[in-house]
Amino acid sequence: MSIKKKLKNNIFKLSNIPCIFSIDYDRVLMNKDAIYPNELESLEEILDKESGLVETNKLIAQNRDAQLQIRVISVKHFENRNDFDAIYLKSIDRESYSKEFEKISINKAFELLDVDVSCNMEYYLNNHDELENDLKRKVNESELKEEKLEQELFYNLMCKCFGNDSESFDDITQNDNKTDNIYRKTCMLKDFRVNFSTNYYYGTAQRENYYFVFEYVF
Repeated sequence: MSIKKKLKNNIFKLSNIPCIFSIDYDRVLMNKDAIYPNELESLEEILDKESGLVETNKLIAQNRDAQLQIRVISVKHFENRNDFDAIYLKSIDRESYSKEFEKISINKAFELLDVDVSCNMEYYLNNHDELENDLKRKVNESELKEEKLEQELFYNLMCKCFGNDSESFDDITQNDNKTDNIYRKTCMLKDFRVNFSTNYYYGTAQRENYYFVFEYVF
């Protein structure tokens, strides 16, 4: 029986799909296998859904003593987005979402969930090789204090979790300086559907060929 059928028949549960990004109070963790963690082994519970999560010093999170998990699964296992949402809502015994955003930046999605995520620039300034590795380019000393450097880093780190940069989908604007080849990019999600309750926020979104589940407990 296919993954698609097992999800439909509640043999596999969306609560077991792989986690690619997690905030555990003051710790930020990213899946070393993102964006392609092993779905089948996670769904079969051979691997824990948090398998592959590694604490990172590259990001800082500020929240109100809460825990956030973002999990991922390929769109190929569902008829469409509504099919995915119906299965997910049933799995958490909920009926609907309270808000929907046709297109939203990952930064804004974090903000709606009362989480502030930013690059740890102190770490990067002390680890120049890591800085250039994550930017995929050389960095001049004159750039180190520029805000756009952090924005570019954040974009690249989010693409590692949520999928490669997409010129057809992400917001990309060129700087006013025409000689500057650096583009301002914002990692975007499609159809972010979210619900807020007293101590539990949940939501879903899509980026390219993946659906994402957001769960925030405080």
